[in-house]
Amino acid sequence: MDNEITKEEFMALSSKEIASIVKKEGRPKVGVYLIDGTRRAGFLFYNLKPQSENFEKKLYNNINPLFLHQIKIILTHGLQTLFIPIFKHENLDRKKEWLDKAIENGVRPVFQGEKWLDFYNEYDIKVKIYGDLDYIKKCGYSKLVDWAMELEKNTSHHKTHRIYWGLACSNNFEQKRLFDLGINFYKEFGRHPNSDEKIKLYFGENVDEVDILIRSTEIRDSDLQPPIISGKKTQMYFLVAPNDISFNENVFKEILFDFLYCRTNIFGNRMYYDEDLENVDIKALQQYYELNKHLIIGIGNRIGKFWIPYLNIKIPKKLKKDKLNK
Repeated sequence: MDNEITKEEFMALSSKEIASIVKKEGRPKVGVYLIDGTRRAGFLFYNLKPQSENFEKKLYNNINPLFLHQIKIILTHGLQTLFIPIFKHENLDRKKEWLDKAIENGVRPVFQGEKWLDFYNEYDIKVKIYGDLDYIKKCGYSKLVDWAMELEKNTSHHKTHRIYWGLACSNNFEQKRLFDLGINFYKEFGRHPNSDEKIKLYFGENVDEVDILIRSTEIRDSDLQPPIISGKKTQMYFLVAPNDISFNENVFKEILFDFLYCRTNIFGNRMYYDEDLENVDIKALQQYYELNKHLIIGIGNRIGKFWIPYLNIKIPKKLKKDKLNK
């Protein structure tokens, strides 16, 4: 970054201005957006009864438009590619009654609904599917694969953005399938695939490394980071409340500010002997660590069946908030 910018100034920028900054910096390009807590949001914030016959239908009628709006926020602020897991392998072991309702009311509108199809066209989005589609068929949901393949075909000409919907996409399971893909490649070409070839084998085309992962209600990735392209540079952000009520434009701006101006400054090989900290910064850093030396990020408690994190980080009074030191 060439110029200093305060957080206040950044938060006042338009999505177009921020997208321009993201493009100039070349990152973040690729994100993962994990949706969690939707059912609890249904009975906590939409006054729905989980035992009622139309719970799923009413739930998804409420959250699908909001979910669509959240994806628009992410894309309009500069991200090019977005991974959104729908089902991990374990989800497909749930009761058939639940899966049928989730697929019909939650997934089908995303793959076939008019508003979503208009969205893909308006935003020039190529839709791709990743995960083990044979496993989806094995579980009795061939129709889901048919919807997915039709959507891929109908959006294949789009170029501005890509959305990867994940079906049976648990990383642990998919690593085993990747191994088999590598064996088949070796049998055909007599050599092991390189990194780019592994990516194309699995995703069908080249994809950059994941820059940002966002999830709500838990401090873990739930085995849902896309294989091969995750981990090395992925920066994780965890929302305390369910996505339905927590994620909005300001929240994403906060994430982008942190990524661009705070975390990105320590990517790569950091040489401590090159650091030129002002005395006030050294003192603030010392105070911060002293005040929080016994704090554990990830400690929480339970309310009923749900885990919640404690957030009790102490900030030194002299710490220069939202100020960049170049």
